Amino acid sequence: MPIELHGAGLVDHGGENRTKPGPRKYGCQLTLDPNTVNRELSLSEGNRMATNTLGREKPYPDHPERFGSVAQVVSRESVCERCYWEVEYSVSEGCGRVSVAVTYKGISRKGEESDCKFGENKNSWSLRCSKHRYSVWHNKNRTPIPATTISPYHRAGASGVGRGVHVYRVGVCVDRPAGTLSFYSVSDSDTLTLLHTFHTHFTENTPVCAGFRVYGSSVSLCHLE
Repeated sequence: MPIELHGAGLVDHGGENRTKPGPRKYGCQLTLDPNTVNRELSLSEGNRMATNTLGREKPYPDHPERFGSVAQVVSRESVCERCYWEVEYSVSEGCGRVSVAVTYKGISRKGEESDCKFGENKNSWSLRCSKHRYSVWHNKNRTPIPATTISPYHRAGASGVGRGVHVYRVGVCVDRPAGTLSFYSVSDSDTLTLLHTFHTHFTENTPVCAGFRVYGSSVSLCHLE
């Protein structure tokens, strides 16, 4: 069923979205930061899509914000008071997995993998997706999500449709004043189904951004209509 969030004194990211129902009223447009992308990921579509290169490292220059050993990337823009975005990812038969994450921008980029990996530390929250298995993670704590709650996305224009690739779409909503972070499944009819809500206290004046971890697949930030 459609989900709706309520609040006063809202900070919206797009005036044209204010009359939309539910979390989509907080819709924002994000891009991926090329200074943070791991060398096993390739950016395209105006820095909105990340594709795993299957071990073929890209010759990106050294940068202190670049992820070293983990195939991850974060958004250039920080998430403000309330923000909603949608993500489309594709996985092939038997392989590919994606983590759709929200993270403090200061998450570690080098060193121990658990300090860097989305969902395995106190600085990030993650929805991990493969073809038949889903779970949410925070600080190494895992909560499984029934696979039946997420269905393939078949709408025209979805990348990979018709080529033996399974395409899915999920929504992410951050409400910093309320201390909530929610993941949704998006259906072909654009209905949002709540998958999980984290309740947390976001550190004040600390930038939060979107993030992806990509293995054997691709993921993209969607243009919200």
